[in-house]
Amino acid sequence: MAPTAVDYEKALDVSGHASQAWSGDAAMRFDSQSSRAKGSDIYAQDDARLEALGYKRELNRVMGYYTNFGMAFTIVSILTGLTGLYTLGFTYGGPVVITWGWLVSVLFTCAVAASLAEICSAFPSAGGVYLYTYQLAGPKHRAFAAWLAGWLNLTGEAAVTAGIVYTFATTLANVILIALPPGSTFPAASPKMLLLYYGLTLLWAGVVNTCTVRVVSFLDGISVAWHCLGTVVFAIVLLAVAPTRQSGSYVFGAFNAAESSGVPGHAYVYLLGLLMSMFTLTGYDASGKMAEESRNAAKVAPFGIFMTVVISGLVGFIYLLAITFSIQDPSTLLDPANATGGTFVVGQVVLDAFMARSGSGSGNEAFARGSAAALLCVPLVAQLFCSMSSVTGNSRTLWSFARDKAVPGHRWLARVSAISDTPVASTWVMVAAAFLLGLPMLGSTVAFAAITSLATIGLYISYAIPIFFRLVNGSNTFKPGPVHLGRAGVPVAVIALLWVAFLTVLFVLPTAYPVTHVNLNYAGVTVAGVLLFSIGWWVLSARRWFDGPNTV
Repeated sequence: MAPTAVDYEKALDVSGHASQAWSGDAAMRFDSQSSRAKGSDIYAQDDARLEALGYKRELNRVMGYYTNFGMAFTIVSILTGLTGLYTLGFTYGGPVVITWGWLVSVLFTCAVAASLAEICSAFPSAGGVYLYTYQLAGPKHRAFAAWLAGWLNLTGEAAVTAGIVYTFATTLANVILIALPPGSTFPAASPKMLLLYYGLTLLWAGVVNTCTVRVVSFLDGISVAWHCLGTVVFAIVLLAVAPTRQSGSYVFGAFNAAESSGVPGHAYVYLLGLLMSMFTLTGYDASGKMAEESRNAAKVAPFGIFMTVVISGLVGFIYLLAITFSIQDPSTLLDPANATGGTFVVGQVVLDAFMARSGSGSGNEAFARGSAAALLCVPLVAQLFCSMSSVTGNSRTLWSFARDKAVPGHRWLARVSAISDTPVASTWVMVAAAFLLGLPMLGSTVAFAAITSLATIGLYISYAIPIFFRLVNGSNTFKPGPVHLGRAGVPVAVIALLWVAFLTVLFVLPTAYPVTHVNLNYAGVTVAGVLLFSIGWWVLSARRWFDGPNTV
């Protein structure tokens, strides 16, 4: 069983940094000492922290501030989530939800990220929320709480990867359809073709993550530049091409009541549209899961968690404004007869802008279609990077859970490749899990909504569990690390918990009325299934042999 927070504090004495460094002004003194540490001193501090948590170092520490941040930023990937779910936001609420809803979501997500970052700084480990929960919960409930947080996080991450890769598959299909001449019979969006795109993308992600983490870090670095510069280029080109632009009153005030859905009340519709933002703003805890592969982890990992949300919020807002200002005819975007079948609003906005600029004529139309498809390759490539990084984070979660004997086949899953220094078995198991979760989504918008809701709810509940214990047991179990919120920690944690509670209720509500088996929101069913599985396994078996993280 892993040491508790008190044991952790005492164990740090042997590394040359006294335990008083973990409270009050002394934390700042430790921070100052750490910032001056160089080379092997930083590695020694990182390893001492990890050993104090009960683990020995098995992974290679190659990540710094930029690459650790880059991994989480790539998983959040505003060019993936916002591209894939812009249609949902436009359907439920329209521009006012897309713009203001994004800003509100980013603001409250910053509270969740700040609380997680503070906890991560105190317990920098690949175990993430699972280990945070164990360290912060009281002795009576810590094993069960860690078990529950771990399974919610693991299944939520698998669902996120499935949603990301499915978004890539549908985006690719729509880009091909846009590039093809009208009347083409090529089945770019057929279930078989979607399955092919889906499978090959997961294969790519698995192969890259089988390589050394230096390869992933290098690609993550490229991904950050692609997301930031690509978004700026996308925005400039789209706004320049669009011959007419919507007014500010439309972009920030127009509301789509989603009358065809039967959802009662404008407030209800607005709230449902927040799923666009909140599915995008998941996975930023991945920086914490890469702590054992980061130098100066107690600072680098929390920096990555919080700054991922901040930078994603800024870049995402630029992206959303460019798309919404460039809309040519809002009334046709959801029309099933348009070029994207009314299911890919971002693609239709880009195509409409180029078509309006090019004018009539077959040659002009071909040029417009080719140009639109080329510009849409900006989010498409970003989604490929996102798929890779999502599998990276998933594999570290499963690996850390496996080394604590919390999953079947733990001996095999906890192995680290002697060649690449990565958990290869865990990587491919998570690839397989994402593939299986994705199968029901092929051709089913209901299944896609259920998977994205499971991802959002499952992950945010897993984030809330350690934050809750930090709040109620903080005086006994939480000793701040070098990055902390000071007196703001408690109110920020309260805001984070209230936001997660709000989201959990919201995203299990019906999205269409009258409710039938066809339009039923299965998010509640899927989340309940995960809870039933994890709690049932605990009651029937795990409570007899699982007592939390194991000392290695």
